[in-house]
Amino acid sequence: MLKTKILKSSVLVTSGFALSQLLRFAGNLILTRLLTPEYFGLVGIAVVVVAGINMITDMGFSHSVIRSRNIENRAFLNTVWTLQIIRGFLLSVILLVVAAFLYNYQANHNDVSNHANIYHDRDLVMVLLVLSIIPIIEGFNSTNIYLQNRELKLSRLIIIDLVAQVLAVLVTVLLAYYFRNIWALVSGFIVTSLTRLLMSHLYLEGAPTRFQLDRKTAIDVLHFGKWIALSSLTGFLLSRGEKLLLGGFIDARLMGLYTLAFFLGNFGYQVLTKVGSTVFYPVLCEVQRLENHAQLKKSFYEIRAKFDILVALMVGFLFFNGQFLVELLYDDRYHYSGWILEMLSFTIIIAICSVSEQVFMALGKPRLMTYSQLVHLAVLIPGLYIAMHMKNFELGVIVIAFSFLPRYGFTLFSLYKIRLFSLIHELATIAYIVFAMIFGWLFSYFLKLSI
Repeated sequence: MLKTKILKSSVLVTSGFALSQLLRFAGNLILTRLLTPEYFGLVGIAVVVVAGINMITDMGFSHSVIRSRNIENRAFLNTVWTLQIIRGFLLSVILLVVAAFLYNYQANHNDVSNHANIYHDRDLVMVLLVLSIIPIIEGFNSTNIYLQNRELKLSRLIIIDLVAQVLAVLVTVLLAYYFRNIWALVSGFIVTSLTRLLMSHLYLEGAPTRFQLDRKTAIDVLHFGKWIALSSLTGFLLSRGEKLLLGGFIDARLMGLYTLAFFLGNFGYQVLTKVGSTVFYPVLCEVQRLENHAQLKKSFYEIRAKFDILVALMVGFLFFNGQFLVELLYDDRYHYSGWILEMLSFTIIIAICSVSEQVFMALGKPRLMTYSQLVHLAVLIPGLYIAMHMKNFELGVIVIAFSFLPRYGFTLFSLYKIRLFSLIHELATIAYIVFAMIFGWLFSYFLKLSI
């Protein structure tokens, strides 16, 4: 029964999310022919700032709902929704403060060329001001999203994501075609947020929520969320923080090329982690509620086996074929992204850490996930800063690609400490990666012979 549920939900989520990513990819192919790399760099760094503030203040509302035993209590869901709205307004204010700070920074450094680094570009302030509306919109999303996820009733959630993606791509491409400016890209994010808000209330099953703040519930949710917030902070710095740091050393054009490579390399990673958080976490929580540790370990490695094979295949293919892929799909302005993509392919292995960390959450030990991410961060940020201070962008990309290795080791150690570690399964993962690299090289070799 559990295997059937996992398989059905995994196929559904993978198919839906992959289709959503393909829509983004198709839109990206069109937009790179209509807009310059500089626009992608500017919007990319602005979205990183928005996502960063969002993740830094993440109180784990979805995790609280999914793992709660008190789900029938409407006061619980009403309180979560009210806290979510309050947080949305606070995030918007923080973004306005960041935009004001950046404006002041630019005013005090107006003697520096606008091309010195991306933070000197005047358009960045305006983009941040417009995007500050997004947290308010998302704060009003229905908690029925979390309930549907908890019960693995995922079909309607997937439809919402697909409709939002289709509308965003259409609006963005049309505006880019007619106006050829940065606001076409910005509009897509706002359309996505508005669509998800409306459909979460009008399309999902479940009773409507209302404003209510139950003191005990709020304390419990925020107490659990404090570790989620810290974990989200480290997670943001790991997944997006390198862009903030790179922005202080490179211009908008190079940031645009890095953003493209990151988008292509992140395609598979996003699909895998989406399955991990949407399917595997609720399933592991369900097993954990049975209080059977042996069954939890068995279920965990059943999930990991197929997951690790997919990770390995993606890494092997992109490392040896990234340059060819970029040259095939994009014009000469974007070809430097190919080498970056090949290096960033190794970051997909982080997905193995991410799915392993879902079991920490299911056990109510979010601090282990936080510690794991801090280990990664302790290598990434200093290493990248040193590389960029040396004005060596290529070395910086290599640091980004391989700084996850200490985190991987810490994750295995944590699994051992909570009696979920299996040496045989972990050695199998290494074997998968080795064979996938051989496969990727052979594919590249015969591809070159056929051209």
